[in-house]
Amino acid sequence: MAKNIDDSGPGYFGETPEEYGEYPWEPRDGSQLYKLGWDPHNRLRYEDKQSETEPLFDNIYELIKIVPQIVEVNNEVKQYFANHPEKLFTEISSDKFEELIADILKDFGFQVELTKATRDGGKDIYAYLKNVVGSFLMYVECKRWAPTHHVGIEIVQRMYGVQQAHKANKSMIVTTSYFTAPAIEESKLYENLMALSDYDTLVSWLNKYK
Repeated sequence: MAKNIDDSGPGYFGETPEEYGEYPWEPRDGSQLYKLGWDPHNRLRYEDKQSETEPLFDNIYELIKIVPQIVEVNNEVKQYFANHPEKLFTEISSDKFEELIADILKDFGFQVELTKATRDGGKDIYAYLKNVVGSFLMYVECKRWAPTHHVGIEIVQRMYGVQQAHKANKSMIVTTSYFTAPAIEESKLYENLMALSDYDTLVSWLNKYK
């Protein structure tokens, strides 16, 4: 359940470069993650070309070009964040946070693809299921924001608009922060078409890796 918290506080990750590195979204050097073999600065992608595999959603692929990416986050990394979820604010880049969420969704049974970083159009991950009965596609947007920077109604409205424009079955916003009261109320208008997953939800997902 998303917490009902009013929007307040400063934006993003810090007030000074000295506190959080040259850029606010950069993880600190010397992170424990390097010892786990996972460089939080690096994001590996396929070359800019279409997958040679057949698309699972013909109608969706006609509207958007999905460039697949290998998602492989080792269990030690997930276990590390399960024990130290507060480190998601300081020891992981936004790109790596998307990879982490994609890998968790994969563990939940979804097939996942990450969008190109420069052209995600408000959606970072495609999570889909397909069986003999039918298919299901969910757009996922990830917001690795500081606890004091809450996700507002405009993000919810934009995500729903993208979902409807491309006819995805559902959308979900995952954040390391919380959602404002107006954002939560807005999501209720969409009933089963949108899910809001806040820091508490994320911690509950990570607990399975302890």
